[in-house]
Amino acid sequence: MTDLSRGSAVPLRATSAFRMPEPTIGRESYMHRAAKEVVVRWLREAAEEAGADNYASLGPITWRVNRAGPTWGIWEEYPFTAERGACDVWDEDFGDAEDAPWEHAPPPVVDGYAAGERVACVADVAVQHKGCISYAVEVVHKHPCPIHKRAFYDQHFIGLIEVRASWVMRQTRRPKVLMARAGRIHTVMPGTPFRLMGKGDIG
Repeated sequence: MTDLSRGSAVPLRATSAFRMPEPTIGRESYMHRAAKEVVVRWLREAAEEAGADNYASLGPITWRVNRAGPTWGIWEEYPFTAERGACDVWDEDFGDAEDAPWEHAPPPVVDGYAAGERVACVADVAVQHKGCISYAVEVVHKHPCPIHKRAFYDQHFIGLIEVRASWVMRQTRRPKVLMARAGRIHTVMPGTPFRLMGKGDIG
């Protein structure tokens, strides 16, 4: 991706000096919202079938389930902040307290903050593996995953999977593979690119 604002093509790179833009909560289309909820359901179903402390898979994601239902370590609208890394997860903030506020859902983002912490980005869907957020699934409808999210995921060793909302909503059952945006290279772990199958749908 290039920056054309200065009249020349200047590559944008994720560096330590990269400044995250202000997080915004915009209007979400019904398509994006519905597809996101479907992906969450698929991942939670896979985790529940595998069971606690076992490995679940929804290609290309494989993770060890270390949370019980109803979330199974699959989080929707998961806020990442500058104060915490991928392994400093929200549902552990209050230890084993029965009334822990983030046990079933992360804190909401209000005016760019989550529970008093400045938000760097919000993942559509976050997958917890061995207690850390190891994967982020971004549901794309009209635009690809923003560069500031890509930079954050790369910096924190979080694998990024992008799936098209339209593809998700065409499925009639849980697929074996999350079909990525056709023709794009995605990173399971930073520095390890892979390409998902062709352009056809996987049912």
